[in-house]
Amino acid sequence: MGRPQPTTAELKRQLLLELDSARAELTYESRLARTEWNPATLARRSLEKHKLAWIVGGVVTGLLAIRLIFPPKIRSDKFGGSDTKRGFSGMMSGLFFTVARRAAMNFATTHLKDHLQNYIATVLKRQGPDTHSHVARV
Repeated sequence: MGRPQPTTAELKRQLLLELDSARAELTYESRLARTEWNPATLARRSLEKHKLAWIVGGVVTGLLAIRLIFPPKIRSDKFGGSDTKRGFSGMMSGLFFTVARRAAMNFATTHLKDHLQNYIATVLKRQGPDTHSHVARV
């Protein structure tokens, strides 16, 4: 009549063996995926395949960065502002001067104020020559 039915112990043992082999295959595949999807590996492979695109992209990005950081000096004054107020460098210089001005004012109000108060206090505490002394001068 057919094959005999496997016992539950044999069935569990077969399932455990299949599970172990599936885990081993999954571990192998995950190691391959980790090496294949590594960002450094992907970038290197992309650079090798598309070298011209990377060069053009780098040049365009560099030119855009230079354009944002250093706006051109010769330009028509359509907007009424000066060239130093335009672009990224204008924003950064405005921010820098605002912070520097605020820091200088804070320094002046704290340190110079204390120094001036101490100087005035020492001037007021000085005594002139003692003219009311009972001791005769020789």
